[in-house]
Amino acid sequence: MKKAKVDNQERIFYVQVGSMWVSAFGHRLEYDGYQFAAISAFDKFFIYEESSGAYITNVPIEITHEMQLGTHDGLLFYLEMVVGSRLQDVIDQTDDFNKRIQRVKRKNEKRLGKKPTTKNYSKEWEKFVQGKEREDVSETEPQEK
Repeated sequence: MKKAKVDNQERIFYVQVGSMWVSAFGHRLEYDGYQFAAISAFDKFFIYEESSGAYITNVPIEITHEMQLGTHDGLLFYLEMVVGSRLQDVIDQTDDFNKRIQRVKRKNEKRLGKKPTTKNYSKEWEKFVQGKEREDVSETEPQEK
């Protein structure tokens, strides 16, 4: 059985929200050759396909799991077991998933321009965002399927 993998490297992703690219902090999940951004906001994880920035689904954070998300290891476990499982279900139940992603990717590039590159997140990046000092941030590109 295929299983979603979670990358423990925190990243700055760019996702399509309305008519613009928006940066968001999260973790990369990989499943069936695709890469996704899992972004926590409010009481949910929002899942986006990384190469297109397309919204896929959301996974509510149940109150019984909030304590588990308080540690990095707990977060990674939750992303793999709960979020990854939901992501697998959505992809496996979607006809022509690859064609849909490619269509959204072309549409987004036409409307919004080239998607900014995903960046690895680090404490140095946090300091830069807060205006204290600047360190270089490495960039990563999602792999094409």
